[in-house]
Amino acid sequence: MNQHAQSRKIWALVLAGGEGKRMEPWIRGWLGEARPKQYCAFTGERTMLEHTMERAVAAAGSTRVVTVIGKGHWRWLDEPRRLFVPGRIVEQPENRGTGVGLLLGLAHILAEDPEADILVLPSDHFVHSSSRFLDYAAAAVDLANLREESLVMMAARPDRAETEYGWIEPRGRIVSGRYPGARGVARMLEKPGRARARAMYEEGCLWNTMVLAFRGRAFWKLFEELHPWVVGRFDPLLGVRGGRVDGEALAALYRTLPEVDLSRDVLQRVPARSLVLPMEGVLWCDWGRPERLKATVEELGLSANYPREAEMTV
Repeated sequence: MNQHAQSRKIWALVLAGGEGKRMEPWIRGWLGEARPKQYCAFTGERTMLEHTMERAVAAAGSTRVVTVIGKGHWRWLDEPRRLFVPGRIVEQPENRGTGVGLLLGLAHILAEDPEADILVLPSDHFVHSSSRFLDYAAAAVDLANLREESLVMMAARPDRAETEYGWIEPRGRIVSGRYPGARGVARMLEKPGRARARAMYEEGCLWNTMVLAFRGRAFWKLFEELHPWVVGRFDPLLGVRGGRVDGEALAALYRTLPEVDLSRDVLQRVPARSLVLPMEGVLWCDWGRPERLKATVEELGLSANYPREAEMTV
């Protein structure tokens, strides 16, 4: 096992349920079909999901990974080849937002291991280098374990006033050499307007990568405080070994649920319960736009699988 898998209690929860609507026109022009970007190999042989999975396995081990996928995504795991996705794969009956997707995966983990420490990894973000990223991930899990009632958000240093990312305004400082740069959170703002994004950039605020670390039970209770009815619908899953329920029962449950956005409806509401760990020396990018993808590939001198002359449709 990799040196980053420090504890038998660490579980990786990979969120792979997105449909990638902003990238769909460009990917359709490239591949001839609307494949979600986490199932695409933009450079090299591996897809974004497989790169994420490599980090998940390094952090938690291959048997303690739960991946939440969207309805109908099984086909992308098998075509044009079988992807490397170890651990457990959980298919959502329908999309009810990132918050509900996380809750479903967390229910599976807590039913198996009530004392689990959780590392949440979005499946469609670019990270370089993985080794340094994993050092920060290990520190985030360790910090979340130390501060049991807190959730830890890993953040990136911005290089522009991006309006399509979430922003974190840090406050104070945690005095500890083990977690350099870790701070409290004054507030979070999801996708601010241009003027607000410029102000936050100039004030030294951070980008929210949506990579989270927390004690599983503590986050479950936090979610319950904010959305008691939604969590109440999931509570029965905790009594089922592995959180496994009949597909029809799960579909019926989902039909009753509202949409819950993880950033807007959960994280933004609990800054006082949050900590932020800025990453230094890590290149992070949400490849949610073709131009961002192209810029990263060119910056690192990577070999692109898509045609260079392809129109970058926004």
